[in-house]
Amino acid sequence: MNLTDCVLAYPGRCPTCLMKQHLCLCGSIRPFANRTPVTIIMHRREVYKPSGTSRLVGMALDNCQVYLRGHVKKPLDLEALFPDPESCLFLNLSDRAQVLNREFVENNAFTRLVVPDGSWRQARKMGRREPTLKRMQWVRLPPGPSSRYFLRKQPVSGGLATIEAIAIALGILDGPAGRDHLNAIFSRMVARTLTNKLENPSADYSTC
Repeated sequence: MNLTDCVLAYPGRCPTCLMKQHLCLCGSIRPFANRTPVTIIMHRREVYKPSGTSRLVGMALDNCQVYLRGHVKKPLDLEALFPDPESCLFLNLSDRAQVLNREFVENNAFTRLVVPDGSWRQARKMGRREPTLKRMQWVRLPPGPSSRYFLRKQPVSGGLATIEAIAIALGILDGPAGRDHLNAIFSRMVARTLTNKLENPSADYSTC
């Protein structure tokens, strides 16, 4: 199931970016032509969370698809989606994953970056349970700064928002332009949410 097939209606929120209407980011997002295709596999429960960032990545990159996994009536066929999984990079935090850096890029062939989206537990189970994902080249990001995403608590060391992780990965795979593009959008999201919190200190800003 593609994310574009899932239309959500939240009172007072933009149906596209899920931000509150007065904080909507849609008008400020222009798609970037990324060279390495990106596919996000989103856990079905993540689609209902306005604090998620995969929607923003899908809007911000020309060559990006977001698919939902876990719907009983509409199961996601990963074999059909990735007919040549060995050529794909699967981004995760596993110890078995190789570090994604310039040396890896220069010495390995790949066609696509695949990113799980969900809680740490959901993303970990996704990689363990799906045979197609197991056949991909598993990669993890090199050590770097902590997440700037104060809307969610990171349960593991090195945990990042999806948009942060993809920005770093694209910086390594394609160069700095795509990384900077995603980081700018993420910074706007964080800034607008922080402004909303300062103006409404009693509000539940975890879903702003």
